[in-house]
Amino acid sequence: MTRFQFSAAALFVVITSLFTSELSAQTSYTCFPTCDSSDGRFMALSGTDYNAFTGDTILMALGTPGNFTHVEVGIFDGESSGMWDFSAAPLEYTLFADSSGLGVGAVKLAQWVGDSLPDNRWWTYRTTSSPAAKARNGNYIYYLQIRSTDTSKKATSAFKARCNGTITIKSHQAFAIYAPLTDTNDMRAIYPVHPNLETTKYDGTWRLYLHVPKQSSFLLIWDGDMDYGSFDGAVMDADDQDTPNETIPSWAKSRNEGEAYSQWTIRDPLRPESTIKMSGDPADNNQNALYRRIEPITYEVIDPKGRAFPNPNPSGNLEWEQFRIDTAPFDADVMDYHVDTVPIGVYQIRVKGMDMGNVNSWRFFNNAAGFADLEVIGVDILGNPVLPVTAVETVAGSASGVIYYDTDRDGVQDPGEPGIPSVTVKLTSYFPDGTVKSTSLSVTDPDGRYMFPGLGAGNYNVAVDMTTLENDVAATSDADGTATPYTAAFAITATAPNQVLPFGWRRTHAPGTLTRGYWVNHPEDWPVETLMLGGVSYTKAEAI
Repeated sequence: MTRFQFSAAALFVVITSLFTSELSAQTSYTCFPTCDSSDGRFMALSGTDYNAFTGDTILMALGTPGNFTHVEVGIFDGESSGMWDFSAAPLEYTLFADSSGLGVGAVKLAQWVGDSLPDNRWWTYRTTSSPAAKARNGNYIYYLQIRSTDTSKKATSAFKARCNGTITIKSHQAFAIYAPLTDTNDMRAIYPVHPNLETTKYDGTWRLYLHVPKQSSFLLIWDGDMDYGSFDGAVMDADDQDTPNETIPSWAKSRNEGEAYSQWTIRDPLRPESTIKMSGDPADNNQNALYRRIEPITYEVIDPKGRAFPNPNPSGNLEWEQFRIDTAPFDADVMDYHVDTVPIGVYQIRVKGMDMGNVNSWRFFNNAAGFADLEVIGVDILGNPVLPVTAVETVAGSASGVIYYDTDRDGVQDPGEPGIPSVTVKLTSYFPDGTVKSTSLSVTDPDGRYMFPGLGAGNYNVAVDMTTLENDVAATSDADGTATPYTAAFAITATAPNQVLPFGWRRTHAPGTLTRGYWVNHPEDWPVETLMLGGVSYTKAEAI
């Protein structure tokens, strides 16, 4: 990709105005790509003259829990002509209420043009939660459409976004990340003690987080126009074996994959007459030290089990390359890595060596049946991934267990230890802020079992109604320990959707101190299995 670089002579202009930040009523946000206004990491939309790979529009899903009274949408550097941008085409931002989460019946709520938004600071729009955004599960769901108003111009606009709930890049679309360095203001922000280049706000690393909520047999990552290679030709893009050379994906805007090349020859003092073309435009390991990070760009994928899958040779100039992790038998012409399982959960894409000024593109796929929401998720202020609030529960979990007499007090229901019927169990679900979302009841069956099916991801508590038990019982065990007897707190997650929560009890009376008829009605409390009457041995069942 062609990238704009400014004159070295202009680097020494003294800057008097750098970063400001906007105060807001909200103090907790989810952001993309980061919440930090000074780290040089942005999303980007580029015009066609820059061979943009991601189109002229990006859709971001926003979600707030059902107890939120307002939604806040924030844009950092929303205009397109000051710091961090090289553009004369303003962006357009449109907020929609989207109760289905699919765009079906979405209602336009507000729209802003970038010309009206501030340069180099956060701008916030706050409005009451819209009834049109309320999904069937009670959450409020929106999406933010960000569109370039003139893609014919040679332009790249950089921005960040945030929400007081959660924010994601909606599935099935390409998007771009960008580390801009377009003028002296940017330079002074990235290098606060310039001309010292060792102290920098941007070290070339990125952390992207991908939410995979359903089981699938593969994970497919497309990286685009990463300009892999060095200016001197010491590192060059290679033909990726498992990416077809003859055809490109129907959604892609690129040349065929192969050994990438640019219009520029390498700049190697040992080969001054070389006609070899750089594999990046310019190569990601740039000749200019202001832009260059120490090593050529690479990335690795880290799955929820902590396994790392490195990609040491990503895409070069004007091409898409696939990076595939697959459960099928290994075939180097089809995949990069074989795995036994593609676990559900959050994957990390860890990028290093990404130069300033580079615009890199990404797109993700899998084959999870009947589920489309393979989303890149936002992060909190510390950079930790935040699972999305969605219109449809991504987990169908349950809580179940047995309430029983634990005669031997070992915390396990053994043969002969009966369940206790007709005991009421209360389930409480919570919003993310800890306030109560809902409650429901279950009554144990003749075997002492209870069940709460159809639970979405979140935090819960089950509690036994002690008024429905005998009044002379004491707890011997419960799922989270007897320090909190009669209750158990738990979470439903994609990796642990079904929770089993048993409760054991013992009787506290002494044998022989009970009322007439007690032993007939309470066979579980018999201290022996047989007894002698008149010289004849009887089993417990016979005696009753």
